[in-house]
Amino acid sequence: MKKTTLTLIALTLFAPINLLAQKIAHSFKWEAITIDGGAYIGIANSRKKALVQIEKLVELKKGHERVVDYEIRYSPIEQNPKKNIYDEFYDLIPNNKTYVHISKAGLEALQIEREWGRYNSLEYYKDALKIKKNKIAEKELVNNVLAFEKFLFLTKNKKSKSIYMAHTSSK
Repeated sequence: MKKTTLTLIALTLFAPINLLAQKIAHSFKWEAITIDGGAYIGIANSRKKALVQIEKLVELKKGHERVVDYEIRYSPIEQNPKKNIYDEFYDLIPNNKTYVHISKAGLEALQIEREWGRYNSLEYYKDALKIKKNKIAEKELVNNVLAFEKFLFLTKNKKSKSIYMAHTSSK
């Protein structure tokens, strides 16, 4: 009887932790800041692979797209249970690239989205890029900017920070 009770208690206590652990993937997120204030972002399964991706960007990009600074962090990412985190990221990117560029206006729209909501974010994005139609601006904002929010750093992404805190405090 005691063994059964202890087993049930153990399963009750540890099952939610295991379920949470399966939803979190740890990866190396990287951001390379451009001269014009935009950023290239990507993920890799090692720091070395992230550095190689950034080095290729430094070689390729010139002018206002030139990389002036970069940072790599080992961070948690909430994972879709049906898809590997890398597949999820690469499926969002056209042309089989390993990174995505988010413009300065896109990064500002993300910040506004977090603080002031979708309407204000959309209005800012529409004005910044001089897009006249709401539907076009919203589609572009959602597909080219907001889709990548969870791949940003902890300091810029409060949701990732809360996921990280929940995951590490439960151990």
